[in-house]
Amino acid sequence: MLTVRPPGMDVQGKRREPTKVTEQPEANIPRWPLLPDHLFAPTSYDLRHHTGRESLTDLQAVARWQRAYNQRHSPSRPITVNGIFDGPTQKAVIWIQKRAKLPVTGTIDRYTWEAVWQLPMWWQWADPDLPKVEHEPRTVSGKRIFKYWTRLSRDNPGYGMDPNAPWWYPGKPFGRHERGYHVRHMQQLLGIRETGCVNEQTARRLRGFQRLMGLPVSGVCDAVTAAKLDPDFEPPSPE
Repeated sequence: MLTVRPPGMDVQGKRREPTKVTEQPEANIPRWPLLPDHLFAPTSYDLRHHTGRESLTDLQAVARWQRAYNQRHSPSRPITVNGIFDGPTQKAVIWIQKRAKLPVTGTIDRYTWEAVWQLPMWWQWADPDLPKVEHEPRTVSGKRIFKYWTRLSRDNPGYGMDPNAPWWYPGKPFGRHERGYHVRHMQQLLGIRETGCVNEQTARRLRGFQRLMGLPVSGVCDAVTAAKLDPDFEPPSPE
């Protein structure tokens, strides 16, 4: 005899509990594959820089980042997923860093690695209520430090390093188109307008001073010319 079970009952006549639909958790951000002070960069002149060619793990990590960038941020103009930190990858890294308000270094550190998964996907950028990507605050970025030391090494290359020259001599001869405080001080000693740049007037006055002192007329200020030019300089006594 065929029996019909009422809805919601199983074979044994017990009431079945409704199946609970559990939401799938969001994919976690992949673990940073390198040491804390290492990063992915286009060149490996530093042992802490990885280009993806060093090992299979590095190649897989760079490919994973490239794949996440293509899927989440640039499906229409993807970059080649080859596991190598090449030029298009560096452009993508810079784009991610600008979007995430990170220091634009062009290298993948731990913050840039996480930002490609933390940032909203490409079709969500138009929403003004999107939450901001949170990352640990940085007081001074690496790019600002690099610019500071570049400017310092250009403007103050080595004052006082040469014992046979005055304190303002930069440690190496300088001529046309040189800029810096040492040029301004030399112009003050020559009695001309202080522009901070070796222009044609400065070179002409320097050649006249060298001719007057019996030095080689080159228009380039070397250690001997600087010592003759500064009246307060006393050369070291030979021991």
